[in-house]
Amino acid sequence: MATGDYLLLLNDDVELIDADWLKVMVGLFDLADVGMVGSVLYFEDGTIQHAGHLYSGGNAGHIGFGMTADHIGAAREMQLEREVSGVTAACAAIPMKLFHEIGGMSTTLPVNYNDVDLCLKVRQRGKRIVVTPFARLFHFESKTRRSGVHTFEALELHERWARMMQRDPYEPEA
Repeated sequence: MATGDYLLLLNDDVELIDADWLKVMVGLFDLADVGMVGSVLYFEDGTIQHAGHLYSGGNAGHIGFGMTADHIGAAREMQLEREVSGVTAACAAIPMKLFHEIGGMSTTLPVNYNDVDLCLKVRQRGKRIVVTPFARLFHFESKTRRSGVHTFEALELHERWARMMQRDPYEPEA
């Protein structure tokens, strides 16, 4: 039903930290090859929940998960707008045209991994996904839904994307 140039995916269990978060996120679409932008999310206790997705060994994880809010990363990457393999749909923006071109979000993944699937479709189109530390929100994870992953969700994600989720191109070398 949305009709704007951009679609904002936003959970109902978030609270803003940065007043200009949306302007910052949409501004990154000035870079022609950016297909999706995500924010940095914090748990209620101030630790990091999400600073991008990491897809490795067939699994999807959150970069920075559980780190303190002042964690800057080995190369100060947590303080930079940077390319990542994916972002959580708890707070993400995507051009409306691209969203429709790639078929939107999967209806067969109604709760979990629909954002991972969406991100991988964006990347498959050759578009970059960026996370910005200048758009920060609290995410009161699963306060408004039951948490947990169903087996069918994990199996479907693996069926579709196992090959692309083996080695994350943005994971630091060991």
